[in-house]
Amino acid sequence: QQQQQQQIAALIQRLNDKFGGQSVLLVAQEHVLQAVRSAFSPSIESASSPTSFALACVHPTTDVWDAPSHSVASRSVGMWGRALKWCSRIGTTPNMHRLITIGASHFCEKARWALDLSGAHYLEEAHPPGLHSLSSKMATGGMTSMTPVLCTPDGNVLWESTEILLHLQRTYPALQLFPENLRDEVEGWMDYFDSVLGPSARVCAYHFLLASTKISIPVFHAGCTSSVQKKLSAAAAAKIGDAIKKGFHITEDTAQQAIDVCAEVFSRVSERLLAAGNDNPTPYLCGNTFTAADLTFAALAYPVVYAQTPVPGMPALDGLPEPYLVVVRKMRATRAGQHVLDMYSRHRAA
Repeated sequence: QQQQQQQIAALIQRLNDKFGGQSVLLVAQEHVLQAVRSAFSPSIESASSPTSFALACVHPTTDVWDAPSHSVASRSVGMWGRALKWCSRIGTTPNMHRLITIGASHFCEKARWALDLSGAHYLEEAHPPGLHSLSSKMATGGMTSMTPVLCTPDGNVLWESTEILLHLQRTYPALQLFPENLRDEVEGWMDYFDSVLGPSARVCAYHFLLASTKISIPVFHAGCTSSVQKKLSAAAAAKIGDAIKKGFHITEDTAQQAIDVCAEVFSRVSERLLAAGNDNPTPYLCGNTFTAADLTFAALAYPVVYAQTPVPGMPALDGLPEPYLVVVRKMRATRAGQHVLDMYSRHRAA
């Protein structure tokens, strides 16, 4: 076990040397990978080599524990670069988009929702937090470790959820998420939600969800199909949670500030919807149709309204901690909160 720990430490150092010292995300890559490494336990000791550990971090659509013996998964640490290359090809399908996500992420839900509306064929690769970064860096040539990342069938790679929506609108004009006569207004709302609501809703949700591994582990595993990655994140759940709190500066004070910011955004959206309601009984944020502004608001607000997303494995509403439920009930009671639930009911397929 000690020798294996040393091999993993050497591998992680090589990965950091290759891909850069820290993740582009606020959570430093070294913190989360260190948390996984330090929590490495006999329950996942069946990995044949540290290279298998790297493959598990990179690609969730196959269990490398079961990789054939002749594959690079069974070779030495010195083969890690070729192993990562091999792994990036697993599970890809011609003529399909590839969406790299953290399953529970609201920014990933924004991209996922737009993909579902577009009718595009896509394969989602959902990772637990921390285990996503290598896939993102590989797909983007080291440009980012963030999610979502969309790899298109023609070889383009996009990251940042708004860029993905704009790409889908260009590729699938029937979407009509950015009506020409409303485009500036739609993009203005989107910028506001991306920069203000998104980060605040994330801090708020993580503050409550990381309080107990009984809650955090199902959230980490949401949408993930790899038993390997689930074992890794479960073994390291407490330490990954600590790394997330450190990376996003989550404390009691910052969580309360985030809740206040979300309430302010909801107040502004409620005022807009109530004003629009004078001549439209079911108003949208821009004009009389569902646009990217409504989609972005609903997706980024889902952590504080706890709308029903199609991501499998998320905890049920009645399974949330009571302090979290207090916030959810307060947000749902607003006109903006009702708008989120309405958009999910009418425009989000299960």
